Amino acid sequence: MKTSILKSARRVVAFAVAAVMVLAMSITAFADPDNILTDTGSGGAGSVLYIPKGITLLYDAGVTVDFYLPDLTCSYTIVPAEPPAGTMCGAIAVTAGPADSASIVGPTFTSSEIVRNTSGHEVKKYITVTMNPSKFDKPGVYRYLITETTSTAALYTAGIVRTGYSSADYLTTRYLDVYVAANSAGTGFEVTGYVLHSNNDTTYTAEGKSIGYISADHHGCDNYRNNATMLKKVVKGTMGDKTHAFPFDVSVNNLGKPFHYAVYSIPDGQDRGGRHGADDTGVTWNYVDVDHAFPSTISLKHNEALVIRGLCPQATINYTEHNNTSETYKVRADYIKDNTDLNEQDRVFQTERDVAAGGTLELSTTPQNVSDYATVNSDSDVTHVPTRSDYRYVQYTNKIDAISPTGIILRFIPFVVLAGFAGLLLVLAGKTKRKETKVRKI
Repeated sequence: MKTSILKSARRVVAFAVAAVMVLAMSITAFADPDNILTDTGSGGAGSVLYIPKGITLLYDAGVTVDFYLPDLTCSYTIVPAEPPAGTMCGAIAVTAGPADSASIVGPTFTSSEIVRNTSGHEVKKYITVTMNPSKFDKPGVYRYLITETTSTAALYTAGIVRTGYSSADYLTTRYLDVYVAANSAGTGFEVTGYVLHSNNDTTYTAEGKSIGYISADHHGCDNYRNNATMLKKVVKGTMGDKTHAFPFDVSVNNLGKPFHYAVYSIPDGQDRGGRHGADDTGVTWNYVDVDHAFPSTISLKHNEALVIRGLCPQATINYTEHNNTSETYKVRADYIKDNTDLNEQDRVFQTERDVAAGGTLELSTTPQNVSDYATVNSDSDVTHVPTRSDYRYVQYTNKIDAISPTGIILRFIPFVVLAGFAGLLLVLAGKTKRKETKVRKI
């Protein structure tokens, strides 16, 4: 009887010790749920892991807008990674994973997706890692290196620029530890957990763990601005008609993507519109589908502006103003840094010339925030290349002043002199003719 009791006690103690050992080994991998991408659950972690990839949408603070996501396919590779000597997970040595035991597919963001939200909203999609349990021949902890390989060209085309990022701001690499154990049937192996790291250290630390390519990871994520352009109309001069609407031919090449446009009233001294678009209050936004043409003509009065947003960074916008008055206006087209419109240093580029009745002045540009160039054409021979953040919007200024009294005298006197001279010639010619008549009679 005593022998039976002792045997039972030994079994209980052995089971308890085994349970403690299993629990102790698993604590290292699963102690911090915030940093664990897949829980073990009751049936293992599964062979597919999803790692979040984020893009933060930036806009003017407090403004709610429609965002068209960038067109971007993110690319990644995954290969076995040899950890430094002595890297341990509890009592288990961490080793490089077997060859061909993991594959990876990056997510795709498309401009056909529209997100309506305020600035700072992060859109997340998922990197898919698929493990092949048949490649494992024993349980253990296996390490892999994940590297983002999205090209700079693809990022630029999508309108995402990482210029100025440091290694502390954005890390393209992650290390993935995969926990493998025998399956319940004893016929093979299964994945029981994953831990993602930002480094290849020998020790496990909370700072070294990663939750993906997202902003909360302390390693940054990509930022994307909703690209826009704004054309402001200003009329100046004592003879300038501020009630007159000047027609603009506007063509937009948005590479087959939809966009919005609206016409704003912008009082002097206000920057309603600005760099990325404008407050929606009291404004009707017009939606332009990819299958419909943009209106060929938009008319703007003094202090009115056309805002176009939802543009891809490679979009081109062409403005041609028509002088449909009977006067000759002095017209200048500028890239403006801010809304003061008073300081010459706030003008990135300026071209100015007289535009007679029926004349035109053309300007071509790309959306702000991501444009590397903008060209102003005056008789197709003026080109300027401002930097990426040079200007906030485009402004057409039409100016005409009254003719001064001095100008009237200068214009009138020559005609008086000519008229007097012509009259004198007529008188002299008449006298000569009378003399000739008298001579003939004699």
